[in-house]
Amino acid sequence: MSQELLKILYATDFSSFSQKVRDWAASIAMKWNAAVTALHVVEEVKTDGDPELEKWFLRLQEESAGKLDAEVQELRDRGIEARGMLVMGSPWAEIVRTASALDVDLILVGSHSPRTEGQPVLGSTSHKVAIASAQSVLIVRPNSVRQESDHETAE
Repeated sequence: MSQELLKILYATDFSSFSQKVRDWAASIAMKWNAAVTALHVVEEVKTDGDPELEKWFLRLQEESAGKLDAEVQELRDRGIEARGMLVMGSPWAEIVRTASALDVDLILVGSHSPRTEGQPVLGSTSHKVAIASAQSVLIVRPNSVRQESDHETAE
């Protein structure tokens, strides 16, 4: 019996590395004809009623929504069924919760942290997602992404 991938969720923080995670998600989605959900989690900030801080937080949410729309459009431009979700909370917990609620087949997360002697192999968010999720998780490491020049050299 073979496994089908129909629904993919990837987490983004809009960094250049997250674009590579998006590209992995797009590549897998195109091979499996899967739908993709791009998820961005904004960590909640206690404003304690400070109007300036509340305005800043609202602006952050609006900017994040605009960036998320651009990510989704990039996927749609590639012919992929895609949607974006912007949620508030703890990144790892919201990734796991959202993946479960959407019943996705695969979660993609990036691990920004370069490994050095004595440090964990995974970043804290990717590590927690991998442990806590009932869904399969693909962790994209910075050194697992080939540069364009690598492809040209290999041919």
